[in-house]
Amino acid sequence: MEKEISDLFKSELTKTEFDEASFTIEYTAAGSSSSQGFIIANGNQKRALLSFEVNMIINSYFNEVKTDPAKRFNWVELFIRKNEDSLIKYTWSDELYVQDKLKSAQVFPQWINERFMAFIYEFEFPNGPTEKDEDGDPLYVSTWDRGIFTFHINNGKINSDILLYKREHERHIAIPLPEYFIKAMLEHHEITNTGILKDKWKPWNKLVIDSPHNSLPYSTMADHVFYSNE
Repeated sequence: MEKEISDLFKSELTKTEFDEASFTIEYTAAGSSSSQGFIIANGNQKRALLSFEVNMIINSYFNEVKTDPAKRFNWVELFIRKNEDSLIKYTWSDELYVQDKLKSAQVFPQWINERFMAFIYEFEFPNGPTEKDEDGDPLYVSTWDRGIFTFHINNGKINSDILLYKREHERHIAIPLPEYFIKAMLEHHEITNTGILKDKWKPWNKLVIDSPHNSLPYSTMADHVFYSNE
């Protein structure tokens, strides 16, 4: 696979005029990637995109080796000079991995909030809309305008309390947690308490999300998300 990538990279570059070309690709743990690069031709440097074909084959190689500690990588450097063989370096960076996991953990409450807005919607309207608008189209009447989502984690179990407000009238609803949600929540708890982020996160077993009935604004997350250890 590595020789195939190298040969393809070189053949794709020969389709354009260049003296020297350099590209980098950064991968997240989830497999998404971002790349940047430049080409020098006739003494002029300009930004360039790595070809789609090269990107795809490197992505395939990434997925092939991502579970192999000896071969996995999250950083790729590609370099070539005219009339020379290409150089491709695959690197695993612990720092990149930790920063990727930290970014994901920091926005995890947004995912919880979005999931629960969908859960509540499905819970409140199991059989579809109950009303129609003036044009006869289905109308979903909002049943809440603010919510407090509380989660306690103890011995690998999650207890949740969902409190909804509608014009300051409150009510609790019992929504069963899907297995995928439980798994994601427990993984978030593990990675931030005893896992790779334990030195960057305060210990916690209680998470409260004050939902404004829409997406949590990243700039004011601290006003809506509260971790504590009880």
